[in-house]
Amino acid sequence: MSHFYTINGIIYDENDKNDKEVDIEEYGDDEYKQFKDEFEDKSYLRLCIEQPLNTIISYEENIILYDNRSDCYEYYNLPDYEKQKYINYLRIKRDQDEYITLKTVLKAIMNDYFYSNDNKELDRCLYHIFIESISNDKNNSIQFEVFLGS
Repeated sequence: MSHFYTINGIIYDENDKNDKEVDIEEYGDDEYKQFKDEFEDKSYLRLCIEQPLNTIISYEENIILYDNRSDCYEYYNLPDYEKQKYINYLRIKRDQDEYITLKTVLKAIMNDYFYSNDNKELDRCLYHIFIESISNDKNNSIQFEVFLGS
């Protein structure tokens, strides 16, 4: 089993006797990496979805992205009326395309104030910032959920 350590930003494998650098390749092509940078500049979220931007999310004309963080441990002790601030419904409409893609959803997220770096109320004390997936667990539903990891 390998264990890794970092010196001056370089990752090493402790089992490698030659102390060779371990390259960790970032996911995605140039378009994905450029979009990820733009997304993370505008939003307090960090993009961890490793799927192409043209991944089809829905063929519907509109979807609702539901984000409920009110049950996260950061907000556990808050009264219910305060927890409501951590629930968001974002309506996403498809463009001229035949479907809504991952890029369409991510663009809507990064352009919504709820996810903005300017939204200091959510930005503070938020540990669930890694956007890991967007899913629809209910067939034939236009409601999708965003999953954020910590």
